[in-house]
Amino acid sequence: MLAGMIEKCAAVILQNRRLLVVRKHGTSVFISPGGKTAPGETQFECLRRELKEELSVELTDARPFGTFDRPSALEDGMVRIHVWFTTIVGKCTACAEIEEIRWITGADKLPLGSVFAECVIPELVRLGHLHA
Repeated sequence: MLAGMIEKCAAVILQNRRLLVVRKHGTSVFISPGGKTAPGETQFECLRRELKEELSVELTDARPFGTFDRPSALEDGMVRIHVWFTTIVGKCTACAEIEEIRWITGADKLPLGSVFAECVIPELVRLGHLHA
């Protein structure tokens, strides 16, 4: 990994072929739910904690989707995001640092973080998991 690279875990949460994205307080860019792993924490544990804190839902399953390196949308430098297909229980509600949540299609035009805009959304559309 490059020196100074930010490492995060991100959740792909799908419902009716729409993808959940979030916007933090004081920002204009929509990003994936998730965050940085705490010391000694696995990526699954990180996702479980972050989804509970940010969306008030329980993570029940996660499968690897891919790992992507891009410029960070909210911080200086590069970010490496480990993206996971997730299964959750509960209704997603904006909590903690999250100001807004949106369910989007591949055609929606929102300011999005680079990993989801350039890598995740096009692949979800290609695979038929997300409306084009």
